[in-house]
Amino acid sequence: MQFFTIDAKKCLESNDILTAVSDKDAVYATKIAHYLVQTERWLKQYLARPHLELGRKGPVCPFVPAALNKRKALASYLLYDSHTEDADIESQLLQYGAYFRLLPESHLNTIVIVMVNKEQGDEVGASIVERVQRSLKSEFMSYDNMIGQFYSQCPVSGLHNDAFYPFDSELPMIGIRHIMPQDLVFVSDDSEHTKIYLERHNIFNKEQLMGVLASVGMAKNENVLRHVDAIYTQAT
Repeated sequence: MQFFTIDAKKCLESNDILTAVSDKDAVYATKIAHYLVQTERWLKQYLARPHLELGRKGPVCPFVPAALNKRKALASYLLYDSHTEDADIESQLLQYGAYFRLLPESHLNTIVIVMVNKEQGDEVGASIVERVQRSLKSEFMSYDNMIGQFYSQCPVSGLHNDAFYPFDSELPMIGIRHIMPQDLVFVSDDSEHTKIYLERHNIFNKEQLMGVLASVGMAKNENVLRHVDAIYTQAT
């Protein structure tokens, strides 16, 4: 694992990345550097900024600007090709998860891992990201961590506009961060994930959940309320 700090006041330099890439990955160093620079640009120019279709004020991801300003955002990379097994990627991501949990405690801690194809194209990377994220989500959530998928035409819609797709990115990526109350909408489509979410936040009934959502200004969001109703309708 190699990490590069994404700093709001500085830019990643390709030459610095080329120097830091390990000897075993050196043959792909130029592509790695290109992808990491693109990842930094995506974080700063997309996630950390407002978007006309977002459906609310503020940046696409409300935690990213502070993570960049506090130097809590790390970028890394995983190499793959058409023969890469999901199990190998999952094993490496579990190592990233273990490292994440060793970071000095901060709700802003973020790791973004870009998938770098040894061959051509990113379609294989997108499908790998979708599968391994689904496979590992419960385990990451059990540690109060979220693992998120980002790739071109990712179909997950936003909280405030069903026609906006915040997980859409040119490159296939995996994100790791802490679970936040706002994540309810991204876990409530799965009963196991919902159970983990409620247990980790010590939520035992609908009233408690509404209180948590109210504390972050989401108790009146119609999209979120639909997910709340679905959870407790299913529970009864």
